[in-house]
Amino acid sequence: TDNDPEALRVADENAEQNALQDRLTLTGADGSEIAETFPLVVANILSGPLVDMAPALARTVAPGGRLVLSGILGTQADDVVAAYVAEGLLEPVVTPRDEWVRIDLRREG
Repeated sequence: TDNDPEALRVADENAEQNALQDRLTLTGADGSEIAETFPLVVANILSGPLVDMAPALARTVAPGGRLVLSGILGTQADDVVAAYVAEGLLEPVVTPRDEWVRIDLRREG
């Protein structure tokens, strides 16, 4: 999901070029509007919105599924991890790259 139509268009083109369009769901809907769950959810957003979206975004991760978060400065990782662990996601792994980090979590299956 993205609020930028251009980002959705580019994501759709990339999915088509990589023969993934049937495995990818793209929407402009707000995360709180998404009722279904997915085995893999990826979000590349700054830490503030990620923390705010934690309840809605965590709800979209299916049992046994994974959540991958990026766009996070290393100094902000603890706050993001805490927000998603509070929503029931487990085993946070923080992977640094320069001043940024990726956070991987999972939902119990």
